Amino acid sequence: MISFVHSAVVLDSGMTIRIVGRPPQGSRHEVLFGVLPDTREAVVVKLEANSGALARERAALEYLTARRGQVPELKATGLTKASGRRVTCL
Repeated sequence: MISFVHSAVVLDSGMTIRIVGRPPQGSRHEVLFGVLPDTREAVVVKLEANSGALARERAALEYLTARRGQVPELKATGLTKASGRRVTCL
């Protein structure tokens, strides 16, 4: 489990999310509430705690986002550094 408090998550692409909250956690991901600094749009960040755990969710969100499905919009996916290791982030 990832166990630290972030003030921001920065993806390899350069996208930055300012973290504003952290709800109760499970064991497969770390979920963070944040905002995009430029637009102040509210977002949810999921950091993968177990390698491969977000792969199916990412594929489903990409599929629905491309077809403008009625689901949360996928803003970005990428890698970030957490607890000294590279993790997948949605």
